[in-house]
Amino acid sequence: MLALTHVRLLLNDVDASLPFYRDQLGLGEPAVAVPGIYYEFATGSARLGLYDRASMQTVGGVAQARRQGDQALLTFAVDDVDATYAQLRAQGVEFLGPPQDQPAWVLRVVHLRDPEGTLIEINAPLTT
Repeated sequence: MLALTHVRLLLNDVDASLPFYRDQLGLGEPAVAVPGIYYEFATGSARLGLYDRASMQTVGGVAQARRQGDQALLTFAVDDVDATYAQLRAQGVEFLGPPQDQPAWVLRVVHLRDPEGTLIEINAPLTT
């Protein structure tokens, strides 16, 4: 059975994105730090890595073309979406819109983007 241990975001400038994840999202100091190349945060059951895109330009010895549009959605679960939204706004985080209920997903959600445009969702179970 496969076990998810890491999500690694391929970024153009990991150092520029570090303050967003460490300070604004409040993930704290990275568990692993290789400036300019890689930062890794312990986030519960899986780790989040910020990885230099240039270091992954060839995968399996083959140059990879960059795709257009969203290729991933990074999701964080919280107890209270509205409280987290207010806290992160106070930290200067800009959101795509206010929190909203998504009954089909049975979630309350809010969305934002990191400094390089990665789509991020913060969610909590929808309460009745």
